[in-house]
Amino acid sequence: MLPDGVFQFDLQKQTFESGGCVANVMKIPKGCSIGKHTHPYSHMSCLVSGEVSVKVNQTQIKHMKGFSFIEIEAYDSHVITALEDSVWMCIHSEKELNDADQLKLVVGG
Repeated sequence: MLPDGVFQFDLQKQTFESGGCVANVMKIPKGCSIGKHTHPYSHMSCLVSGEVSVKVNQTQIKHMKGFSFIEIEAYDSHVITALEDSVWMCIHSEKELNDADQLKLVVGG
C-alpha cells in the first residue's frame, strides 16, 4: 500500500482558484484509483468525463458516468476508481483548505 498522497500513476493535476473556491482537476486512467482518504470538511466532486465507482466509508458504492456531481461529507473516507479513462474534479472552499492545513500543522500531520 502506498502512503497517502502517493499514486502509481500521474494524476496530471491542475488547480484553478477563483472567488474563494479551489478546483483540482485530475485524470484517472482506467483501472486506477485515487486511494482512500478523508477531509475535515464537506466538499463537492464532479466527474467531468468517463465512468467511475466511488466507495464511501468502505461500504456505500456509487456508480457515476460523466457529467455528474457528488457531495462528500466531512470525514467520510472515499476511494474513486476509474472504470474507463476519466477526468475527476474536486471543488473545495479556499478557507477550508487553509484551515485544514493549519490543523495539520497544529496536530503534526
